[in-house]
Amino acid sequence: MHIFIDESGPFGGIGQFPSVSLIGAIVVPDARLAALEKAYKRLRPNLPKDEKGEVKGRLLNEQQVDNTVSLLLADSALFEAAAIDLGTHNEERLKTFQAQQADKMTANLKEEHKEELKVQVRDYRKTFEAFKLPLMVQAILTFEFVWDILEYAAMYYATRRPAELGKFNWVIDAKGNMEQPNQWENWWSKFIFPVLQTHSFARPFRQLPAGIGDYSHLRRFETKADPFIRQMSGWKEGDPEPLDLGLVMKESFKFSSDADPGLELVDIITNATRRALRGNLKQKGWGRIPQLMIHRGKREYISLFSFQDDPEPERIFPYAEILDAFRHDGRLLLPKHEREKLARGGGG
Repeated sequence: MHIFIDESGPFGGIGQFPSVSLIGAIVVPDARLAALEKAYKRLRPNLPKDEKGEVKGRLLNEQQVDNTVSLLLADSALFEAAAIDLGTHNEERLKTFQAQQADKMTANLKEEHKEELKVQVRDYRKTFEAFKLPLMVQAILTFEFVWDILEYAAMYYATRRPAELGKFNWVIDAKGNMEQPNQWENWWSKFIFPVLQTHSFARPFRQLPAGIGDYSHLRRFETKADPFIRQMSGWKEGDPEPLDLGLVMKESFKFSSDADPGLELVDIITNATRRALRGNLKQKGWGRIPQLMIHRGKREYISLFSFQDDPEPERIFPYAEILDAFRHDGRLLLPKHEREKLARGGGG
């Protein structure tokens, strides 16, 4: 599968409510990518572009956004989004949160770890501690977001297109360039892999119940539970082999500043979603975006994060109705035959 990631918003406006920023991802099956790119090539000449000739979501009107949604629906693409309203935060508490996250980065270092690893992790921590608050928030949000993409996309395609679990191709919208990536891109691309692996020790990678879906193509990413993994994760004999999330991420991963069709598409949908939350896009434009997302039961499809208690817990959120609309019409995680199998008590 192909995962294209972009963000919308400055991750600023701390204390200036409302101030919503968003990270979005379009997940496209490898078997459908060529067809999607071909369809987008036909649509693209009619879309507005910036001075560099790139399509930018902020320039599209409602009908143009909806036309883009139609392409993605036709080619089995998924949309995932995570948001944060920094208007409900303050600088002092965010700095405290940053210090706590920095402590966690080195908390598991042991005397027996190689000196090279300890130096590297401490260096990454130092870089993280120097991040300005907007970059810090974006980095932490990205960690949580990538985890959700992996779990939900794998569960969804395991029952429909299981071969898509055999390779994960990541393309991230670049703010620097590949010759001179900016500080955050350099840090993110190197540090997110071990952080995700460590995260998996406390929160094992969720899969569908036994007998539901086909995870056989994911086995190539399994790794042996060595003594370190057993100690960190509580792994026991008989448990499924843990996944090497570094391999899942690193095998095909790049930042790109090119006018990539996938990146333009994720920019359009992510920007449209944020515009909807800000009241700057009518429902005709964003109304079908929830159909690209996986249904979460009673939960909103957009994960709205907060890194502190709201200092005004009784406040009224102007985008509450929009978030509520992102609870309906999503793609069911399981197709009908798998739901029936689960209702009968699983697949064996």
